[in-house]
Amino acid sequence: MAATPTRCGPSARIALAASFRTRARVLSLCSESYQGCLDKAVTAFDYAGRCEEQQRLRNVGHYRGIGVAAYTEMCGMAPSRRLAASGFDRGRWESARVAIDSSGRATVYSGSMSQGHGQATVLAQIAAAALQMPVENIDVVQGDTKLVQAGHGTFNSRSMPVGGSSVKVCAGVSSRRRRGSSPR
Repeated sequence: MAATPTRCGPSARIALAASFRTRARVLSLCSESYQGCLDKAVTAFDYAGRCEEQQRLRNVGHYRGIGVAAYTEMCGMAPSRRLAASGFDRGRWESARVAIDSSGRATVYSGSMSQGHGQATVLAQIAAAALQMPVENIDVVQGDTKLVQAGHGTFNSRSMPVGGSSVKVCAGVSSRRRRGSSPR
């Protein structure tokens, strides 16, 4: 990704061109939000003010550069045509199971594993919303190979996009079954 200031001054804008290469083809990242996001960063950074400061410093023999950087990374690793095209065959799904006992407590069994970022709490919140029950009534089991069906791992920021989605779908099915309606 390359971002280059078009000029220094009050109307400075960052022009963004982004693309990255996979084994199969070049993927272009196109979104009107990239430019808007970079415009906000330039404003927060006070790019115009820093250009003025840079010129003042140059006038007294001090040379200082100005830099604004941004990056984009692939995350989520859910099933997609892009993954298939690149030959990446891991991380496309995640397991989840929800069990509700006779006392009304629920246990979420998730194949995604917490790394200390609070995933278990968020999975409990996702299940609580779908099951329409207090989050305090939900336990989360992760990393127990005897109880959890399977797990594809915690990489590329995929725990919530893929693991959280699996819990939401599974809890939604359990909720409909509890209410006596069709699971689909």
